[in-house]
Amino acid sequence: MNSSGDKKDKTTITSLNSLLVVDKERDWTSHDVVARMRGITGQRRIGHTGSLDPAATGVMLLCLGQATRLVEYMVHSKKCYEGEIVLGITTDTDDAEGIPIRNISVPSMDENLDLEKICSKFLGTIQQVPPIYSAIKIRGQRAYSIARSGKKPDLKPRAVSIYELKLIRKSFNRLSVFVTCGPGMYVRSLARDIGTTIGTGGHLGSLRRITNGSFNLEDAHTLSEIEDLMKQGRIGEVLIDLDKGILNLETLVVAMPEARNLRNGQSIAHAAALSKIPRIMRCYDEEDHFLGIVQSRDDGFVHPKKIFSL
Repeated sequence: MNSSGDKKDKTTITSLNSLLVVDKERDWTSHDVVARMRGITGQRRIGHTGSLDPAATGVMLLCLGQATRLVEYMVHSKKCYEGEIVLGITTDTDDAEGIPIRNISVPSMDENLDLEKICSKFLGTIQQVPPIYSAIKIRGQRAYSIARSGKKPDLKPRAVSIYELKLIRKSFNRLSVFVTCGPGMYVRSLARDIGTTIGTGGHLGSLRRITNGSFNLEDAHTLSEIEDLMKQGRIGEVLIDLDKGILNLETLVVAMPEARNLRNGQSIAHAAALSKIPRIMRCYDEEDHFLGIVQSRDDGFVHPKKIFSL
């Protein structure tokens, strides 16, 4: 076997315990992206830290192999989106893919919509009703399955967080929108509710996720680009160390004997636990090797929570 083949095999077998940022294309479901990546890489264990609607594009963070064990620590990351809201037309899906169900005239460009005031109504923690065509489960059934059967799913308002919101009027019936939010916030619902607040109704015309946690479009690659790199044995060029997805967690560095104990599933006495305030930390040994996730508790010990063997 030639050297390039050796390199490709080594990458395929040993290095796919990593993060990978995909620039999702339009009309792909998040499930489609994961399935395609399984086919490209041969890695069966793949998860993601936040789905995107088929009509949306942009940053989708994938966790490969052992990195899937860290998904729960990354799904709560802030996400930023840019898109367009179409005023005057309400649809059953709250986006451009749906059937128009209401049409209302839109004020002319001469009329001030006071977009700053409207934005202020949606900042902070708000109550939001998800779209009826969503994957939320209601008594074991997906909301979209109930809606497709002709019934209206009973969706309750949920608390979501919006940290930043900007609206710019591009034309008489179109607004550009930029939003930074926490998990569980539907931009489709936001577009619908902004339209309702303006008094015209509206829906989400387009959407692109531009950041997911600390990752942005500059980190992202299309599926075709990733497939080409895989064929060339260069997939390692776009793989990201799995601990880079949890940089928001506090860091703990331990001595080599303590590292061995943690790797063996043993708790260690450590000054980090003296504060008596339980907390989750990412842990490294003295040579900067990532050990995994540990937790300090009020018993004075640091306990292994998710330790990796990479």
